[in-house]
Amino acid sequence: MDNKLFDKVRSFFDRTGETANEVSQALVLFEPVAPFAKRGAVTVLITAAGLISIALLGGLGLVSMMVLLVTLALIFLILSKVFGIDFDVNPGEIFGWGPGPD
Repeated sequence: MDNKLFDKVRSFFDRTGETANEVSQALVLFEPVAPFAKRGAVTVLITAAGLISIALLGGLGLVSMMVLLVTLALIFLILSKVFGIDFDVNPGEIFGWGPGPD
């Protein structure tokens, strides 16, 4: 019985070692390049800062897009309600959903 337990523990650690090798190969994508590579804690800090920067810039881009859409909606509202410019545009005509030409 002790031999089976030992074999199970050994196979578990063997699989863990194989998984760790695969994970380390996948993480090569996130390693810094030449001036910052292999500098110990600096490498970890630069990698973390880079990933956080990417997340923040992605969020900033999404927020900017939302501000753009709100701004365009306000421009449309002002032009149609204040200045009386009428926009008779069917969205189906723009995106090709409507009927074809007669």
